[in-house]
Amino acid sequence: ETCLVNMPRLNLLWDLVSTHLLAVCHEKYTPRRTWGALALTKLLRAAIEADHSIPLSQNPDLTRSLLGPLVKMCEIESEDVRLKQLECLHEILNSRGHTLPLAAWPPVLYILGSVVSADKPSSETVVRQGFLSQHLLVNDFLPLIHAQCVAQCVEVTGGFGLQRAELNISLTAVGLLWHISDFLYQNHEKLNNSLVEECGEIRRQNIVSGPIVALRTPQPVPGQVSFDTLWISLFQRVGDLCIDVRPPVRKSAGQTLFSTLSAHGDLLQPDTWNIVLWKVLFPLLEEVKCLSSTAPDKTIEKQESSNPILVHHSRNTACKQWAETQVGTISGVARIFQTWRHILFKLDDFFGAWELLLRHIESAALHPTGEVSSAALTSFHELLKDNGTRTEEEAGGLWAVAWHTWYTIGHRITHPYLSFPVEGTEELPAQSFLTSLMKIFPLIYPRVAASFTVEDMLHFSKVVRGVAAVPIGPDLPFVLSAQDGNLTPLQSSILASLQCVDTCPDTDKTLSAHIVMEYLVLGTLSYLPPPVLGTPALDLLGKKLVHQSRMSKSEESVYISLGEKCICSAVEIYKNRKTDESIIRGHVMENIVKMLRGPLGLKYSCPSQSTWLLCHSTLLSVIGHGVDVACERAADFEGMWTELGKCLEEFLFGDHRPPLSLTYEERISHEQLDVKMIRLIQEEILPRASHTPPNFITHVMTLLNRGSVHATAPQPLTTAINTLPLREQFAKSCFETLLQFSFYKASSSSGEVSKLALGTLLKRCQEVLQNYVKDEKLSGRCPLPRSRMAEIAFVMRAITSLIGSLQARRNHMTQVDVEVWDHVVLLYPYLIDCVTCNSHEVRETLKEALQQFKDLLVPPSLPSQQNET
Repeated sequence: ETCLVNMPRLNLLWDLVSTHLLAVCHEKYTPRRTWGALALTKLLRAAIEADHSIPLSQNPDLTRSLLGPLVKMCEIESEDVRLKQLECLHEILNSRGHTLPLAAWPPVLYILGSVVSADKPSSETVVRQGFLSQHLLVNDFLPLIHAQCVAQCVEVTGGFGLQRAELNISLTAVGLLWHISDFLYQNHEKLNNSLVEECGEIRRQNIVSGPIVALRTPQPVPGQVSFDTLWISLFQRVGDLCIDVRPPVRKSAGQTLFSTLSAHGDLLQPDTWNIVLWKVLFPLLEEVKCLSSTAPDKTIEKQESSNPILVHHSRNTACKQWAETQVGTISGVARIFQTWRHILFKLDDFFGAWELLLRHIESAALHPTGEVSSAALTSFHELLKDNGTRTEEEAGGLWAVAWHTWYTIGHRITHPYLSFPVEGTEELPAQSFLTSLMKIFPLIYPRVAASFTVEDMLHFSKVVRGVAAVPIGPDLPFVLSAQDGNLTPLQSSILASLQCVDTCPDTDKTLSAHIVMEYLVLGTLSYLPPPVLGTPALDLLGKKLVHQSRMSKSEESVYISLGEKCICSAVEIYKNRKTDESIIRGHVMENIVKMLRGPLGLKYSCPSQSTWLLCHSTLLSVIGHGVDVACERAADFEGMWTELGKCLEEFLFGDHRPPLSLTYEERISHEQLDVKMIRLIQEEILPRASHTPPNFITHVMTLLNRGSVHATAPQPLTTAINTLPLREQFAKSCFETLLQFSFYKASSSSGEVSKLALGTLLKRCQEVLQNYVKDEKLSGRCPLPRSRMAEIAFVMRAITSLIGSLQARRNHMTQVDVEVWDHVVLLYPYLIDCVTCNSHEVRETLKEALQQFKDLLVPPSLPSQQNET
């Protein structure tokens, strides 16, 4: 009371009174200590509000003297004294905060900083009371303090964020840091100018002679303005909060850090960016990675309180909570790089920063937690997007690192599924994860296409095959794509990646053969299960059967759709580039025929009937487009003719019985497909016999000879002969083809083979007629088996077709081989023996055959023979 009355002479009494009251505040006796704190704080409030001859705003020495006892109260550990201290400070700020001089703010911040000092933890009540003043200071008085104290304010605010006494205070403190960042951004010009002016002013007034909180910010480097030191202090404090043990604080701090950098990064100098990258962001990534890997996976027990906090099952362990933090961190850093790449690109060590970031993304993508791995790929995708800057052309080395990162992720994820698929779906990579991985490749490839080598293409092929081989799992109904029919989004992205390589203008033309090969390997999925993709490509093509697939029908249909689309794509590329040297030397046509041989050889045994039908039309198209090139470059296509011969034989005469459900009309239509194969031989291959290997022509003639007598389809006969598909048109086509290329005398080996093939055919007809007459006599009234009746009926039709073909060439008789006439005439007695047969159908066909002999009973005289006579 004495001091209150003698306020004008306070300068004489203040030191004596304040020292005495501070001593009382140190008393162990609580009532006395409380009265001492109450008296000191009441006297201080009165002194601040009193009218002085020299205003406090102009008298820093008096201000420092008045606040000194309040600062010294920080040394007292008694909670009641600290509360009185903080209540007094809050009342001063509320009543006189707008009039406090600059010299008052360092002591005020020191008092508030002592509340959250790591050396002396404060109780929850003290923290609450102290935060009231800090919240008021940041919201209302931040523009009034000098720029040099802003960094100190950031430290104190960050300290309130790190305290563990009250969660809500920590979250609010994070919001205050965001408020400070806005203040720095909006007043950056004013602060930048005042920092230089205040340096001399502070030294003159000796404002900072009192105790202040030690700053954690690094010393300015040469060329760095002190304004950026404020940003660095802010980012480091928020970065500390990003690894707090409390998940809500980590999440809020992470959002604040990356939002601040994204919004205000244009204010930072290059040297400041360098410090932010290497002192804040990358250490944060590493720390979060380590903490996430060591976090326990034990379920968090429900809190025992009247209002327990319910925790979702996706966040009920520390491991899951740190996974969420890792997701936010890797995504935020990638977003910063993408947003400010045009600025960061100018840094001397940007390439090292880029490489380090991609290593973190690679590590996160291989994380066992699906949430982290998927977020890493999303960040990778975001990082590679074109941000509209001009650095794309200058950053070739960056994209090479990105390509290597993509391959490493893909190879390590998918390699186990090429040979040994995992049993069970819990260990399978998610389809969404693999889809994200494949969608990244089209962003990388155009930037590395000019330097993309054959070795890189082989690496890419490994990843593609591995991704395609990963089983889809039970979530198939939920991953089908509505745009591509039966394809999943993953399979659509695979095709998009292959198309990107194929259509990119910078792609080396020598890669065309490898692109087609990759399509062909994926084409085998149309009839083989996915695990075979681990087989070497050349060994895989042409395989007809591996092991039975354990996939469901719906999953199998998805792979079939992918395989058929890949077959079509491979053929289109070949047709457009069939004359390219890389296509020819890469034996692309041979590989296509070899791949088509698999489903064509299986035919009715294919998982889907659409597959072999597609391969049939594809083979006709490929041969039609490529036969001329094959004849011109015969040395490069020897293997192709061998594969084509095997393919024709396995398709036309393979051991594939049609299913019982096949209708008569369908069998007739399938016979027409066989006929188209014969027409291919007739129109595209045999006219170019002189440019094809002799062994292949011999093989073709053998097939035609076999087809001309192979009348019935390879399955048991039905109830009536006329309901059985006898492949009459097919046999007739084979027969006519033999005739067409046997009527002409030629010195080439192909002409001789054709003549021998026709002679063999006529001898076969003679044997069938002879055996039929003998067996019918022995059978008496019992009819012969229907198979024998079908055979003799076909032979009659074959003879009719032969004689009809000879009559059609009546004007060119001089070109018909003499041996043909001899064989035809020798058949006449055997036909006469069949007149007494009991079968009405045989007699009808016999009538047609005999009627053809009316002009051929005597061979015509040949001019060459008359001259010899």
